[in-house]
Amino acid sequence: MLRNWEQHSEYQKKLMMHLVVMHPIQKNRLIQHSKSISKLYLLNLDSLLPVIKPLYPGLGRPAKNQQGIIRSLVLMLDFKEHSITNWAKTVANDPFLFNLCGFDSKTAPGASSYYDFLIRLWQSDRSVHVKRKLHPKKFLSRAGKKLKANEKLPPKHAGSVKKL
Repeated sequence: MLRNWEQHSEYQKKLMMHLVVMHPIQKNRLIQHSKSISKLYLLNLDSLLPVIKPLYPGLGRPAKNQQGIIRSLVLMLDFKEHSITNWAKTVANDPFLFNLCGFDSKTAPGASSYYDFLIRLWQSDRSVHVKRKLHPKKFLSRAGKKLKANEKLPPKHAGSVKKL
């Protein structure tokens, strides 16, 4: 179930308000990332709602920040970051990037939210993905030597005492 899908015009208004507030404080940063800001300002995600809505069931806890995650992934590629985990930490700790992505909650989503979103977009059978995740690698133990009663293991490094 998707939480309220924010219209692009609302995002643009919120972004402009944040940029006006940030302008005196982080003017150099705004100039440095002006291409990324304009890219996100023009990226209209309204047409994605019919594509994304069927990926979420009608029941359960509503998914939030899906638009923000898409914008965040676009920004991640623009900043040439290749680790979603590192990027999620960066966005969570940087109010400038948090506001650029347009997250509607107080905290940024964790890396697991990004991965869950990408898995839903991939549209493979979920049972295959869950089976792959839940199927741990088998641990193969080596068969040790069976010792008889009153026997000791041979030394691993024979002759080390003589060398000393």
